[in-house]
Amino acid sequence: MPDVRTAYEKLVAALSGSGLVEAPEFEAKLILCRFVGGEPRELPLKYALTLSDSDAAEAYGIAEKRMAGEPLQYLLGQWEFMSLPFFVGRGVFIPSPDTEHLATVGIDFVKTLEKARLLDLCAGSGCVGISVAQYCENVTADLVELYPEAFAYLEKNLYLAEGRCRAINADALTFRSPEKYDVILSNPPYVTADEYARLPADVTAQPKTALTDGGDGLKFYRKLTKNAFSLLRDGGMLAFEIGYKQYEPVSEMMFSAGFKHIHPVRDYAGLRRVVIGYR
Repeated sequence: MPDVRTAYEKLVAALSGSGLVEAPEFEAKLILCRFVGGEPRELPLKYALTLSDSDAAEAYGIAEKRMAGEPLQYLLGQWEFMSLPFFVGRGVFIPSPDTEHLATVGIDFVKTLEKARLLDLCAGSGCVGISVAQYCENVTADLVELYPEAFAYLEKNLYLAEGRCRAINADALTFRSPEKYDVILSNPPYVTADEYARLPADVTAQPKTALTDGGDGLKFYRKLTKNAFSLLRDGGMLAFEIGYKQYEPVSEMMFSAGFKHIHPVRDYAGLRRVVIGYR
């Protein structure tokens, strides 16, 4: 039965040698925290603890699958987004730190309202809409996802929303509703076909339909922008996550559809990550 430090060093050595893992020390800590609990930064405090042989074997097995190109998030079964634990696995897009900017935009807008209805289009795991509902008690949300594998994770993650989110299995491009919404958020597939061809294996292990439209990366914005205008109340907000080259074409689509006060929100690297417009 190895101690935690020995297991950690063995995992780091294996992951470092794979050539695939960019942060082997961090990923080794994440793997071991699954068995000893706590946060990765706290792992050195637990170096003297002993792992059972079965836990050690499982940890090494996770590392082997990781070295074969499986996303660590899928192997762990959960991933943190907005400090919330979301279930993930094959068939669902992995929540990304970049998308926290979109969720934060939604939270900030909802907090200006007394009561709000939110629509999350291309919801995937539900991380965006569910996070807004978790941090804003004045909102109820509809989360729309088409693909069955992703929809299963969306339903599983509703436990985080305390009954204020509803999962809808439908096509975001043609979704209709008899009611109007105060805010619509969407992180659609926006990777171009050329960009997709250059992505690493652990990224393309995620569902292709969540990453790319198979063309110029703008197909979903063209259709969602027009649909969103009809689904919003007057004064309502539409916010998209966008690729770093997509602000100009997407903002022009929004302007043409009738949206006003269009502007970007930049990420920590200074890139225009979210575009916002109002009906």
